[in-house]
Amino acid sequence: MSPEFQTVLDEDPVLKHLDDCRIDYTRERELLREAYGATWKVAGDIPVAPVTPAVWSVLWAMKSPFVRKPPVSVKVIDVAIFLYLLTHDLSDVYFSTLEEDAKKEGAAFGLPEDAETLALELHHLVNLALAPLKMLPSTGCESADDPVYDADWLLSVCSVASREAGIPLQRVMVDLPLSVVYSLLVVRARKTHPDKHYMKRSPEWVSKKELERVNELSEAFVREHYKEG
Repeated sequence: MSPEFQTVLDEDPVLKHLDDCRIDYTRERELLREAYGATWKVAGDIPVAPVTPAVWSVLWAMKSPFVRKPPVSVKVIDVAIFLYLLTHDLSDVYFSTLEEDAKKEGAAFGLPEDAETLALELHHLVNLALAPLKMLPSTGCESADDPVYDADWLLSVCSVASREAGIPLQRVMVDLPLSVVYSLLVVRARKTHPDKHYMKRSPEWVSKKELERVNELSEAFVREHYKEG
C-alpha cells in the first residue's frame, strides 16, 4: 500500500496493456452503433453525426482544445465550433467565417448556458473516435507533443481505410466515423503483422492476469526494499 509501490503499479507497461485490452461492453455497443451508421444526440435532443476524419482535421486546423492532449481548458466558442462541424456538411463550412457562423448557431442551441454539459458530451465522442487505437501495440516512442492531423495525416490514414473497405477516398474522409477508419487500420495491421496481437480480452481474463502481474511486482518490490539484514 506504499506510495512507492503504487507508482510501480501505475507505471507498469504490462498492467497498462492489460487494461487497454479489457473489453468495455458499453464502449463496444457505442462503436457498433457508429460502425453501422447510427448518429448521436447531445444536450438531450441535438442530432449530430459521429466525428469523421475530415472534421478531426478541421478541428486541428482551428487549434481546437478537443484535439490536444488534456488538460486543456475549453471555451464556449470551442464547443460551438465543434457542434457546428458535427451538424453541417463540410462543403458548406468556410474557415474565414467558421467562428462567426458557429457563434450564431450556438446561441440557437442554448450556448453558453449548456457549454459545460456539451463539452463533456463532445469529449465522449472524441474518446469514442480514438478508442480503436488502443488495440495497436505501443511503440514505446510516443511523443509528448500534440499529434499533427493535417492534410497529410488525413490522406495517409484515409487512403489505407479506403483500400481496406473498397470505397472512395472522399467518402472515407467525410462520411465514415473516425472510429471506423481507425478500426480499418487495425484490420490492415493484423494482415501486415500477423505475429502481433491485436485483440480484446474479457474482463474476467484481464482481472486474472492483472492479479498475477501485481503478485509478481509485489514479490519483486519486497525483495528489493525489504531485504533481510
